Amino acid sequence: EKRGMVVGTRTPVGELGSDPEAVRRYLHWMRSAFPQVKRIALAGRLPVLAHQAGVVLDGPFVEGTLGTRFLIADVATQMRELPGYQKETTIAVLGGAGRIGGASSQDLLRQFSRVIAFDSRYANDMEMPVGQGTLLRTSNPQHLRKARLFIALLPRGEDLRPLLPYLPAGALIADDTHPGIPPALNRELSSRGVRT
Repeated sequence: EKRGMVVGTRTPVGELGSDPEAVRRYLHWMRSAFPQVKRIALAGRLPVLAHQAGVVLDGPFVEGTLGTRFLIADVATQMRELPGYQKETTIAVLGGAGRIGGASSQDLLRQFSRVIAFDSRYANDMEMPVGQGTLLRTSNPQHLRKARLFIALLPRGEDLRPLLPYLPAGALIADDTHPGIPPALNRELSSRGVRT
C-alpha cells in the first residue's frame, strides 16, 4: 500500500512565476518540512517554474505529470458520457505541443479514434496513425471545426479568444488554463453555444 499527500502553496502562481527566488524558497521549504519523504512530485506549473528558476529537479523532487494526465483522461471520459456527446470519436487538445498536452494527446488515443493536438508551435500539419487511432498535430485552427470536445491546456484562458470562430456550436471545453477563461470570454463562448 502506498500513501501520499497533496501540498499546495498560498503564493499565487503569478507571483511564483515572476519571482524565481520565491520558487527556490518554496522548494527549499518543502524539502526541509518533509525530510523523510522519498519523492515529492511537482505538478501543475511548478516543474516549469522550477526550471525557469534554474532549479535542477533531483531527489526528492520529480515531475508529477502522471496525476495531471490521469485527470485529463478522466475528464475526457466524463465529457463523453454527457448526453449528446456519447458518440464523439474526436477530441481536440488546445496546447497539444506542451509538456502535458503532448503526453495527454497520446493518452487520449486510448479513448478516441482521432485526437487533434492543436498548438501554434507546430510548423506543419503532421498526421500519424497511433494504435487504432490517428493523431493530428496542427497549428491550423480550421481543423478544430471537426471536434466537439476540447481540452484547453493553453497558457492563459484568454488565449482561447482567437479560436472562437473555429469552435462549433455545441462544443464542450474542459478548461485547465492558468489563469482560467475569464468571465467575459465565458459569456461570449456561451452566446455562441459553446459550454465550458
